[in-house]
Amino acid sequence: MKLKMRGSMKMKSDRASSKLALTLLLSTGCILAGVPIAASDGRAKSDECAYYDAPARCTESERNARRKSFGLPKLEKIQRQTMRGGKASELIVATVKVKRRGGLALVMQRDRDGIPIVEIHSMPADSRPADYQPIKAVIPEATWASALSKGNALDLVYATEEVLVCGANFSVEIVDKEGNVRAPVGDSCGGEPRGVYFNFLAEATLEQLPHCKALAPLGSDWPPGKLAACFELRGNKVAAAELYNLFHAFEDRPFWETHDGWTDPSDILPLLDDEISFSWPGIPLIEDAEMVANFWTGGWLAPVKFEAGPILAGPDGIAHVGGRVVFTGSSNRGVDRQPSGTFASTWKRGVDGKFRMRRFDYLAQPFRSAELFRNANERIR
Repeated sequence: MKLKMRGSMKMKSDRASSKLALTLLLSTGCILAGVPIAASDGRAKSDECAYYDAPARCTESERNARRKSFGLPKLEKIQRQTMRGGKASELIVATVKVKRRGGLALVMQRDRDGIPIVEIHSMPADSRPADYQPIKAVIPEATWASALSKGNALDLVYATEEVLVCGANFSVEIVDKEGNVRAPVGDSCGGEPRGVYFNFLAEATLEQLPHCKALAPLGSDWPPGKLAACFELRGNKVAAAELYNLFHAFEDRPFWETHDGWTDPSDILPLLDDEISFSWPGIPLIEDAEMVANFWTGGWLAPVKFEAGPILAGPDGIAHVGGRVVFTGSSNRGVDRQPSGTFASTWKRGVDGKFRMRRFDYLAQPFRSAELFRNANERIR
C-alpha cells in the first residue's frame, strides 16, 4: 500500500506563505489532514461514511445522517416535494465536507413545472442564521442531461492502490424516477471521480449565478469555495459581491482579520472614506482616515477577532456589514476567547465607483470592552 498526501508543500515560517499555501490546497479541494489508520485489507478506515477513505459501502443510515447535517431529509421525501401528477423526477444529491468545518450540498431535480433546478445548502444546519435560505437557480436542459449522464457513469466502487489523505470529502447519490439509488464510493479526494463530478456540478451552478462566479475568496477559484462564499451576500448581490472581493483582495488575509496584526497602514487606507467616523470604547471618536488606518494596523487590534456576518448591499450605493467582536489571548489554560459585543460598519460607494468604509461602531458595554482591550494589549506588549 502506498501512502500519498495530496497537495504536499514546503511550509515556510512566515504567516503569509503559510496562508497562501493553504489557499492553494483549498483551490484543489484537498487539505492535509491526520493520516487514518490503514486497515488490514489495505484500505484506510474511518468512523464516518465518505470521510477520508470511505468504507467499501456507505449504509443508508450513514447517508441519511450525512444529508441531515445539511438539513436535508430522506431521498424519497426530497423527490415527493417536486412530484408532478404522481410522477417523480430524477434526483441528484452531491455533498462536500471540508475537515468537518463546513460543507455544501447540491440538490438537482426538476421542479413541479418540469424545469431543472439546483438548490445549494450549507452546513452545519444547526448554526445557520435566522434568515438562512438555500440558494436556488434554474439550470439549462443540456446541463441537467449532462449531470445525469456523468453521474450514472461513475463507478460504484472507485479503487486505488494509494491511501489519499485529504480534508475535503465527497458523496454522490443519484435516484431514478422509480426511486432506485446509485451511491458511488471511493477515496475522498478532489482528484477522485466523485470530487471531479462535484466540481462539474458546482461549475455548472456558478454559470447560472454570475455574482457568485465573480467571487474570489482569497484568490481561490475552487468552485465549491465560491458557492460557499455566496451565502454571505444579501440585498443587491452584485454590489455585495464587489464588496466581498474588496475584503479579500489582500495577499494573505481578508480585511477583517486583524488578530495577527497588520503592519502597513497604506494597505487599508484606500478602503477608508475621507469622512470616516470610527468609534471604539475607551478612545476618542476618530474622524481621520489616516488615524483609523494607523489604529487598525498598528497592533492595537491584534488581540481582536472580528467575526463578520453577511454583506447587506442596498440599491443606493450603501452597504452594511456587522458581526461579533471577540478578544483572544493566551493563558495557562491555552487560548482565551471572550466575546465582548458586536460591531456595525457602513460602506459607501464613492464618485469613483469604489466602496469605502464611512462609519464603524463597536457596540459594547464601555467599561467591559475597555477593560478587555487594555488587558489584551498589555499581555501582547
